[in-house]
Amino acid sequence: MPYFEFDNHQIFYDTKGNGEDLLLLHGNIASSVMLESEINYFSKRYRVTYFDYPGLGKSARLEKLSDDFWKYNAKCALELINFLKIKSTKVIGTSGGAKVAINLGLISPNLIDKMIADSFFGEYITKEEADRLRQMRLKGKTQLLHKAFWQKMHGDDWEHLVDLDIDLMINTGYKGINPIEGDYSVIDFPVMITASTEDELIPNIEERMIPIIEKIQYCEFKLYDKGKHPLMITRKKLFRTIAEEFFDK
Repeated sequence: MPYFEFDNHQIFYDTKGNGEDLLLLHGNIASSVMLESEINYFSKRYRVTYFDYPGLGKSARLEKLSDDFWKYNAKCALELINFLKIKSTKVIGTSGGAKVAINLGLISPNLIDKMIADSFFGEYITKEEADRLRQMRLKGKTQLLHKAFWQKMHGDDWEHLVDLDIDLMINTGYKGINPIEGDYSVIDFPVMITASTEDELIPNIEERMIPIIEKIQYCEFKLYDKGKHPLMITRKKLFRTIAEEFFDK
């Protein structure tokens, strides 16, 4: 399996397909396995690059997930882009990966052609939301479907990684940590934000997106009435269509 080094850790990555570059970024407490069907689909047209965040999936384990998790993984993504000598790439980030994507755009906008940020909380997580996420994670640890998903993502130590993610969410909510940091005026490339009003994790998702949309110079917002969390996975055919239309403009 291919690896690159970031912050003295071995990080799993891979590429598939040929053509223009497309970077896919997975969500929290998941891995690139989450995106397997989308990797297969988009690789018919693009050279798709994907990786597992430090501490997750096939990447080296960490003692804890950093409080600046989403910016930390944006820096990791930038290291991979440079490692592969990619000069310009399209980016799709879903759920927590959307925050990683936007942070990447804030850190190194010159490397981004276009970006899609799908189904995410926005610029903050409240204490109440952090508590709700904790309860959902704890309940998920007792449910066969969730357990099977997390084991598929990470292997036998999945339960410990879920606990680390719970700690991350609690720290973010209770310390008032901003998951996205930077000057949005540097984002001079087109961005599309996608979401569903039926997202079970983020019931007020439209309200959460507006402050970000207003800060980005070229930003489209696609909100749909059907689709769970995240839209990219729960409405694959729709998402693929709007992604390709956006990239082709």
